[in-house]
Amino acid sequence: MKNTKPVNLYKVIFMKKANKIILMLQPKQAL
Repeated sequence: MKNTKPVNLYKVIFMKKANKIILMLQPKQAL
């Protein structure tokens, strides 16, 4: 891995966390 653009890494981590939060907030019907 190259750390030339750490911002991309932060975006990926943020998206993963956001997806988990969204899945927790959404009703089970969404699945």
